[in-house]
Amino acid sequence: MTDFLRHLFGEGHHAVTKKSATAIMKKSATVIMKKSVTAIMEKGMEFWATFSDHEMMAA
Repeated sequence: MTDFLRHLFGEGHHAVTKKSATAIMKKSATVIMKKSVTAIMEKGMEFWATFSDHEMMAA
């Protein structure tokens, strides 16, 4: 009986751990993606700002 309970709780606990690990990974992936997108957008803005300045000077 104890083996059965241990098995039951062990499996249940493992499933919960797996679920929260997946949730945490998804959350951090989302955060990383948002940060990257923001960084890329900022770099893009800087690039366009300098590009426009060069265009203005050339014209």
